[in-house]
Amino acid sequence: MNNWAHGALEKLNSCPVCDASTSNAVHYSRRDDNLNFPDTWHMHKCKSCRSIYLNPRPDDKSLPLAYQNYYTHDLPIDKTLVGEGFIYRLIGDYLLFRFNFKAKKPLFGGRYLFKIIPPLRMQLDVYGRHIPKSMCHKNTRLLDFGCGSGDFLLRAQSMGINATGLEPDPVAVAAMKAIGLNVIQGDLQTLQSQGKYEYITLSHVIEHVKSPKELLTEIHEALTAGGYIWLALPNPESFGAKFFKKAWVGLHPPFHLIIPSQTTLSKWLKDAGFESITLIKRGGVNKSSWRLNNAISQREKVGTSKLLSKVLKFFVDICSTSSTRYGEETIVIARKPRS
Repeated sequence: MNNWAHGALEKLNSCPVCDASTSNAVHYSRRDDNLNFPDTWHMHKCKSCRSIYLNPRPDDKSLPLAYQNYYTHDLPIDKTLVGEGFIYRLIGDYLLFRFNFKAKKPLFGGRYLFKIIPPLRMQLDVYGRHIPKSMCHKNTRLLDFGCGSGDFLLRAQSMGINATGLEPDPVAVAAMKAIGLNVIQGDLQTLQSQGKYEYITLSHVIEHVKSPKELLTEIHEALTAGGYIWLALPNPESFGAKFFKKAWVGLHPPFHLIIPSQTTLSKWLKDAGFESITLIKRGGVNKSSWRLNNAISQREKVGTSKLLSKVLKFFVDICSTSSTRYGEETIVIARKPRS
């Protein structure tokens, strides 16, 4: 197979993470999540480094065409920013306490309620990307790399942070600018004249990049001394990946090119010059992602039952609250040394 629906493919002869032979891998094959393309995609899980990679993958010229109708082109809808229901008001109080978040009509008491419910508290901390409260003010320069539809930029604004988005997709950039968000089209090289940032976030971005290790080095250069990087990405060692196999939503072909294992990601961050590398517990599983797992599983006839899926989700929620190893997402924070 040399081509796909929108152009040429490039074939890898070895794992792009550790150079192990492609024969030293478990192979998964299926269509894309939403059947937008007629192609069947092949994902390899390397037995040596435990990372997952797409092979073959779209070449540099055709890869942007995969994003023509991507979900990031839709405007963000954040119920925490606009919702007035009882639960949203309680959530708003916790976010106000934790992030100086200007929620709509916060209901006092949420800050105490969610502190004693770890799975929910952890999810809310992920919502704010673990930014220290001491940094939630206008003097903090934050960059959301690969900002998608701009949902986190809206949150950061509500925290009072001086937030900028960086996004290569011109359609997504136009949509964000239309609602007044500060967004730059391009990559990190575009920002060489923009100064440095105290906090840079990449939410489900690094797995879309062909050279993720090099990207982390560039992020390191774009941070101030003592600045932080925050990363979220699928965890190839998750229980969901082991259970759903080729139907696992984290594979997300042809968009996810390389999904590094937690060990690999930690090594990349260390090699890039970061310190205080910390894996963070996710809390409960994202419900919409789990539903998509089930839908793809039924389509691909993996053989999972709804009851078994519910039991597994309950188990994964517990594991994601108590450990970082087998949760559906890898979330990590690291710091650039102060000197």
